Amino acid sequence: MDLNLRISTFILFLAFLISTTSSFSMVRQKSANTGGQKSMTAVQVTESPRIDGKLDDPIWDQAVFSGGFIQREPVEGEPATEDTEVAILYDDKNLYIAARCFDSEPGRIIATEMRRDEHLWNDDNFEVIIDTFNDKRNAFFFTTNPLAMRRDGKVSDEGRVENSDWDGVWLCKTSRDDRGWFAEMAIPWQTLRFKEGDNITWGINFVRKIQRKNEDDYWKLIPRYAGRSGRFRMSEAGRISGFSGLKMGGKYELKPFVRGGIQKDSENELKTERLGDTGIDLKMNLTGNITADFTYNTDFAQVEADQERVNLTRFSMFFPEKREFFLEGAETFRFGNTGSRMPWRMTSDKIQLFYSRRIGLESRQLVPVIGGARLNGKVGKYTMGMMSISTENTTIEDDDEIETVPQTNFSAFRIKRELFSRSSVGMMVLNKDETGGGYNRSVGLDSHFPLNENFTVFAAGAATYSPDEEGEPSFKSNNFAGNIGFTWISDLWEYSASFLDIEEQFNPEMGFVRRTDIKLTEAKFAYKPRPKRFEAVRQIEFANTFQYQTDHNNKVLNRKFEGEYDVSFENTMRYSIDVTLEEEFLDEEWEVREGYIVPVGTYNNTEYRSRLSSNRSYAVHGNISGRFGEYFTGTKKGFQAEINLKAFSRLIGELNYNYDIIKMPEGKFHTATVTSRLSYTFSPDMFVKAFLQWYDDKLLNDGKNLFSANVIFRYIYRPGSDLFLVYNQENLLGGTGNDILQNRTIIAKLNYFFRR
Repeated sequence: MDLNLRISTFILFLAFLISTTSSFSMVRQKSANTGGQKSMTAVQVTESPRIDGKLDDPIWDQAVFSGGFIQREPVEGEPATEDTEVAILYDDKNLYIAARCFDSEPGRIIATEMRRDEHLWNDDNFEVIIDTFNDKRNAFFFTTNPLAMRRDGKVSDEGRVENSDWDGVWLCKTSRDDRGWFAEMAIPWQTLRFKEGDNITWGINFVRKIQRKNEDDYWKLIPRYAGRSGRFRMSEAGRISGFSGLKMGGKYELKPFVRGGIQKDSENELKTERLGDTGIDLKMNLTGNITADFTYNTDFAQVEADQERVNLTRFSMFFPEKREFFLEGAETFRFGNTGSRMPWRMTSDKIQLFYSRRIGLESRQLVPVIGGARLNGKVGKYTMGMMSISTENTTIEDDDEIETVPQTNFSAFRIKRELFSRSSVGMMVLNKDETGGGYNRSVGLDSHFPLNENFTVFAAGAATYSPDEEGEPSFKSNNFAGNIGFTWISDLWEYSASFLDIEEQFNPEMGFVRRTDIKLTEAKFAYKPRPKRFEAVRQIEFANTFQYQTDHNNKVLNRKFEGEYDVSFENTMRYSIDVTLEEEFLDEEWEVREGYIVPVGTYNNTEYRSRLSSNRSYAVHGNISGRFGEYFTGTKKGFQAEINLKAFSRLIGELNYNYDIIKMPEGKFHTATVTSRLSYTFSPDMFVKAFLQWYDDKLLNDGKNLFSANVIFRYIYRPGSDLFLVYNQENLLGGTGNDILQNRTIIAKLNYFFRR
C-alpha cells in the first residue's frame, strides 16, 4: 500500500476517534486560581531543633507555619482536599524545613520506598524547591515520603534541564500518627550554593502528592499546562525572606576511599586477580556560589551495570551516565535541547555535543581515570563550568579484537548568559587530546527564548575539527551541525516544529551523534481534552508527529508519520494505541543479524502498538504492551510486560520481559530480555539490591545466552560516607557443560566524608 494512502487511511481513523470524543463536554481552558503571590518568613534561631520528624520540639513554636495549598490535579485551582502546613527555621549551620501533611484517612497513606534517590511516582511524598539565587530560573529540590526516603537534585532554566543525580548531604526524619504524617529536614549551608550576606530573599515552592487520590497540591500553584517539570518554574514560585548573616560555614569537603577485592576474567584465563586501590575527591568552596572539584584515581566500582537492550536498528544505542563524578554538575554541561523537557519523544538524531560516557569508557568497558578537576559556579547572570579529565593508556578487547586506547585528556568549557526574565544564550568548547598527537575539538553556541508562558524558541549550532590523514589541522567546510525550532504548549493544545542539519564531517568525539549527512524536519500537533462525561477519565490526547529526513543531496532517507491516542485515568491507569507509518531508504546492505541481510532500497514499514498501565497506587502494578507490523523485507511482532511488587516497605521487586520475533526471507529469529531488580531496605541508610539480566540474542552471542548479575550492598554509616559491597558476574550460557564464565568480581569499597 502506498505510504500516502496509508497516511490518509490513518487520518480518517484518527478523525473517527476525535469525533467520538468531541461530543463530550470539555473543560474550557482558563486561568487557574494561583492564589496570588505567596510569601513566607524564615525565622532565625540560636539552637538547633531535634531532628526526629515529630515536630514537637518547642523551638518549632517560634516558626511561622504557612498553608493554603491548592490543587493542580485533579481540579486545578481548588483547595487541597487535605491540609498541609510548612515552616522554615535556620541557624549558623543549617536550614530547617518542617512539613505537616495532615490526612483524614491516615491508614490509607501509601509509602513503600526507602532507598536513597529512587523515584517516588507510587508513594505519597513532599517536595521543597528552593531558588537560592532568587534568579527565578535555577533551583535545588529535596523530596521525602512518610518513610523518610531522601531524593534530591538541581535544575536550571526552570526545569528545562534537570539533574536528579546530584547528591547533597542532608538529614531527614519523618513520623506518622492519627493526624497524618510529618517531615523534618536539616540541610547544611555547605550543601547549598547562594549569595552570602544580609536581607536575603529566595524563591521557594512546596509540592505534596496524595497518591491514592492521584492529587498534586502546590503551596504556590503553577498551572498544569507547564507539565510535570512545571513545579520548577521558579519565575512563578513564592518568596521567602528573613535570611540574614548567611555564610557557607566551611571551605573544604574531602572524600578519600579505599577499595579491595578479587576478580576472575576470561581475558586472563580466569586466573584469580587481587584488586586494591585508593583515591580521593576534594571539593573547595571558593565563594558562596563557585566550587572547585578535584579527583585522583577515580573509582566507579559501586555503579550499577548497564541494562542490556535489543538493538534492531542500524544505529548505535545511547546509554545513560551513572558515574557520580560526572553526574554532579552535569546540568551545567548540557548543550542545546539535550536533556530538556520536549513535548514529544525527540528523535535520537540530535546534537549532543558533550556525552560524558566518552570519558573513561570504551565499547562499554572501563578505561582507568587518572584524575581531573572541575569548576562550577554562578557569577551574576553568568553560569560557568570547566572540566579536565585524564585517562590512562590501556588495552581493551572488542569483538575479539585487541584495541589500544592511548592516554587521553578530555577538557570542556561551558558558559551561559541569562537574558531577559527567562531566556539564555551559551557557548561550549571541547577538546580531546591523545598521546601521540591525535585530537578532536568542538565548539558550539546555543540559545533558549521562552517568549511567553506557552511559546518557546530554541536554536543551536556547532562545528568540529580533527587532523587529516597526515596529522595536519583540518578545517573542512562540511563539519557543521545546527538545529532550530519552537514549542507551544498549553493544557489543551501542543504545537511543535524543528529543523536539524548535521553535515557529513561533523564528528564530536566527546559527544554522541547517531548519524551524519542528514537534514531533518519534525513537527507535532496534539489535542488534549479533559472530558466531563466520564468521571474515570482525566485526560485524552490525540497526537500526530511528522518527520521528513534527507541527505545533503536532497535524497529522501526517511519519512515518518506517527499517530497516538492516549487515555489517562483518574486512578493513574493509562491506555494508548498508536500507529507508525515509515518510509526508509537504505543506501547500502545491512546485516540485521548474521545471514539476515536487507538489500539496498526503499522500504515502507507500518507498525501498530498498544499499551496498558495499571493503577500505580496498588501494591502490585505494572504494564503490558504489544506491537506488530512490517520490518523491511519481513515482519516483526513483539510483546513486553512489566510487574512491580511493592507489598512491603522494605522489599521491592521489578520484573521486565521483552520479546521480539523477526521473520525475513532468510528465515526467522527471536530476541528476548528478562530483567529483574530486587531490593531490600533495612533503613533509609542501608539497603541491598540485585540487578539480574538474561539476554537471548544467540545470533549476536555465538549461539549462547548472556546472563549477568550485579549485587550492591550500601550502608551510609554517616552523612556522605558509604560502605559498598559489590558482586558482579557475567556468563555465556549454551546448555549443559557449555557455560562460559566471562568474569566474576567481588569488591569492597569504603569512603569517608568530612568537611572543614
